[in-house]
Amino acid sequence: MLSTNKLFNLYTEVKDWLEATNYPSLQKKFEPIQKQFDDKKNNLDITVMMYGVYNAGKSTLINALLGQEKAEMNDVPTTSVIQEYKWKNFIIYDTPGIDAPKDHEAITKEHLLSVDGVVFVVNPSGAIEEMDTLVKLVDLLAAHKRVFLVLNEKHEQSTENFLYLKNSVRERIQSIASQRGLHDILKDIPILRINAKRALSGHLRQEPAFLEASGYIEFEAELNKFLLSISDQDVIKRLSSALQHFLLDCQMDIQSVNNDELLTHYQNLVQKIEIQYFESKRRLMNSIIQNQQNIYQKSKAAMLRDPNQSESVINSVYEQSTQQMTEMIAEEAKYLSLCFQNEIAEIEHLVLQSQVQRAALNPVIELEDNATDNLEASDKSLDLDTVTLSYQSAAKMIKPDHIIKGLQVVKDWVPSLMTGIGAKTMEKWAQTVVGKWIPYVGTTLTVLTSLRDLFSDDKGDKLMMQQAEQQNQARERFHQQVEDSAHDFADQFAQKITSYIQENFDPWVKNLTDKIKETIVLEDSCKTLHQEQLFTLTHLIAKVDAK
Repeated sequence: MLSTNKLFNLYTEVKDWLEATNYPSLQKKFEPIQKQFDDKKNNLDITVMMYGVYNAGKSTLINALLGQEKAEMNDVPTTSVIQEYKWKNFIIYDTPGIDAPKDHEAITKEHLLSVDGVVFVVNPSGAIEEMDTLVKLVDLLAAHKRVFLVLNEKHEQSTENFLYLKNSVRERIQSIASQRGLHDILKDIPILRINAKRALSGHLRQEPAFLEASGYIEFEAELNKFLLSISDQDVIKRLSSALQHFLLDCQMDIQSVNNDELLTHYQNLVQKIEIQYFESKRRLMNSIIQNQQNIYQKSKAAMLRDPNQSESVINSVYEQSTQQMTEMIAEEAKYLSLCFQNEIAEIEHLVLQSQVQRAALNPVIELEDNATDNLEASDKSLDLDTVTLSYQSAAKMIKPDHIIKGLQVVKDWVPSLMTGIGAKTMEKWAQTVVGKWIPYVGTTLTVLTSLRDLFSDDKGDKLMMQQAEQQNQARERFHQQVEDSAHDFADQFAQKITSYIQENFDPWVKNLTDKIKETIVLEDSCKTLHQEQLFTLTHLIAKVDAK
């Protein structure tokens, strides 16, 4: 047998699960369930509601029970709030009823969820024959409400007609209930008749004959018997049924989540990021080409003018181009960060939420440890604040290869020129390699200086060059070396900047798109996990309810 404590513990499990999983639509549906449990927790007395069409005589019947005119009586729907009355050890609520104005009827419907029994009052001269009235009565039975049917005879009818009407009503109730899968229900529906107006008059005038003639004596005895028969198990069954139906609705709602729509949403986001990324990449590549050409031209011009004085010029243009590129990379990163700031924040929230959801399992729900293995997410998050800062430090990170100072390099480049050059000359060349930032600048300029000296006006050097053809060849080699060196400086700049983009800018975008795809998997995995949790809770409630 299901105990009240056990039921409320299960209710708490469901409530905690709902708060952890954060489904707004389900939380909205849970509000009536929460009201039922909270109302019963706050009021353990058996509660009953006078229910029926607005002019059936509900308020008059309450006054007859109370023996005085406390409940407002009117032929039009004036009751817009739930009125509470104490009768013996029970609480009776007066309501606007069926067919009242919509806002009034909504109040009745909401409060109906929390009561333990329903006194269904109808006018036997027509309302009881209406299908809608009987359907509402069966709805109450389906919700595990205990129902007491009262035919309020405003005009007295014979016993024969009453018995005929009662049999007809039972037959129609059986028909409607069987269509809902409900059987053997008549024993749970006492059907009594009364003239509530005459009963109230008998109380007010203190005339027992009026009470007897109104049917009140039998009605009061049967109503008292009915209310006393509502046990704790009836209350528990009603609440557990409501909770179980809610969980079944949850399973259907989660199952109906359109994964295709969710997938399309994320795919569109990935596509948007990739389009903007390629636009940024195109702008960066165009700028690299422009700076590459600028370095080539200015380096070449400086070396042609004077190799000895060109290093500072090359160094300056190199630094200016690098600064321009690093600033541009930082701006592009900032642009992408701002462009997708909301989307990135949403993704991070979903990933974090999925992690919280995985931890939301309450000890009552026993699942295997590996049930959440496939939900492990990367601990790394997208820190938008550090993206720009990392690119601002690009100038410090983009470093050329270490300058090779070994004279063997010079020998490899121009082996024919090394003949006859001694160690002191080689040492002097090595000292000129001061381009610590730019690759091979010092080495290259040393070679160019030597080549230029071969056809300079220096008389000592001219003694070494006896033929004009040798001078022309040296000049040709000098110009070609200048051309090669200028291209080499420009190409290395382009390579280093491009490598930095590939090593830092590209992975950042890939990390973003990977996290989006990861979120899709997490969402789907969480949906599966939530369904498993719901199944477990539903099974627990059904299991204890069946005992």
